[in-house]
Amino acid sequence: MSLESGESSEGKEPTEPIERITVAAIKYRGDTFMGHLHSDAWNLMNEKYPGAIMTEKNSEFGFMTSAGRFVSREEALKIADKAEQLKHGPRNPDSILLQE
Repeated sequence: MSLESGESSEGKEPTEPIERITVAAIKYRGDTFMGHLHSDAWNLMNEKYPGAIMTEKNSEFGFMTSAGRFVSREEALKIADKAEQLKHGPRNPDSILLQE
């Protein structure tokens, strides 16, 4: 098969791209706000919802991935570790990822 079909010239199956963390994000009232840092996302959220009061029921801090998924901080840590995006050594498996 040709390279255009997704198979290599050696007949090997193509590998799936590794999902990576792309930006910090906040979900609030069904909207997702993104930024380099969570504070950037927070500022965008406050533009739309001035004086917003965030609770565990109406909001969540997390991250966006290269696959376009919003993920929790816990899942983001696993994705970033697998994609070798972490700057430091091994982490406690119960840790969360922060981008403040």
